[in-house]
Amino acid sequence: MTDINKEGDSATLWDFAVEIYGRQGVADACLDLQDRCGLDVDLLLFAVWSAVAGPGQLDVGAFRECIELTDAWREQLVKPLRALRRRSGGGFDRIPAATTKAIGEQLQAAELAAERAELELLENWAAAREPSGPGSEPAAAAASNLVAYLAAADVDTSAAAVAMRPLLAAAFPEPSGA
Repeated sequence: MTDINKEGDSATLWDFAVEIYGRQGVADACLDLQDRCGLDVDLLLFAVWSAVAGPGQLDVGAFRECIELTDAWREQLVKPLRALRRRSGGGFDRIPAATTKAIGEQLQAAELAAERAELELLENWAAAREPSGPGSEPAAAAASNLVAYLAAADVDTSAAAVAMRPLLAAAFPEPSGA
């Protein structure tokens, strides 16, 4: 497992997102926040990456910019692809299951490509921003970024707090023997 807390980590946002998303409990937590609270998984992962390898701690205004930057792409491409992929898993009496499975896999690949493009857009936005400078430790900055994203998305922090814990725990695991 890569140490994402290492200073100077140059992992791209995509690489970071794939690694963190693959850690235990993160996918379920992110999908819960997406489905229950309407949050964007890419922006959740971006909030943590920003604290580790990006511009640092961001405020509500910065997350509003990010939401505005990605909203049309997410609404017009990512969400429809996701909906099609999810529907492709259902039974279609006259279409062989192998065919619907293959189409579902193609839709998933397209959805991932669209999400990668969104992450690249966010990474480019972050690269054009001044770093926040010395301040919070990365774990504290990540937690602050997640709260700022929730506020920008008009989501009650208490409704999402429990689901955010696995994401933070995966990004900032307790040292062995602690």
